Amino acid sequence: MGILQLAKRSGLFLAIVLASVLLVECARNTSGTNIPDKPVMLSKLLWCSNKPDGMFVDDAALVTAQAMSVSSSVSTPGPVKGTSISWSVFKANLGFPIFLPETLPEGSCLLKPFGWVRNATSHNSFIITYVLPDRNSLTIAQTLQSGPNTPFQCFVSPEPSDVKGGTPTAESSTKLAPVQLCSGVRDKTNITFSARWKPKQMQQFFNDLQTGIDWTPTS
Repeated sequence: MGILQLAKRSGLFLAIVLASVLLVECARNTSGTNIPDKPVMLSKLLWCSNKPDGMFVDDAALVTAQAMSVSSSVSTPGPVKGTSISWSVFKANLGFPIFLPETLPEGSCLLKPFGWVRNATSHNSFIITYVLPDRNSLTIAQTLQSGPNTPFQCFVSPEPSDVKGGTPTAESSTKLAPVQLCSGVRDKTNITFSARWKPKQMQQFFNDLQTGIDWTPTS
């Protein structure tokens, strides 16, 4: 199974590409390679918005609420979303280990973590996005492996201006490095991530991912 099919099957492809593309507008240093050497633990990084901005959802609450509304005499529809839950409850119900980098370059910030469990149509999933010092994004999405073990592989994600029917944009003086979308399996966890790095750096990043990393900012 190719990476595109794998990402679509896991329900993460659209979220990953949208997160990467939207943050292109924030790009200032657009090379995607000039990253400071000083590493910082994830828990020491700050929120990009200077306040917590994440959401974890238990979608089983949606099914229960809908069933109750159908059985009652009131025709009020159930909630649009499931119930918001804490990170600790979400992690306990996720069903697979989460892999993250030990550190990111100084100046990175946490944009948004989110995920869902007990959804009737898609696998439990965890997605987290960082903004790097060069103002480009790093998005990591994870779900339980549901098919044969596939080798690590990458492809170049199309830019908005490259998509048929998209609005043409003027060429910048410094062209953005392409967004690489890569996927691989570690210990039954399917990991899909995107960044503006060279293939060799994407592979090394994947190899260095570890479990048990505390990502929650302390301040």
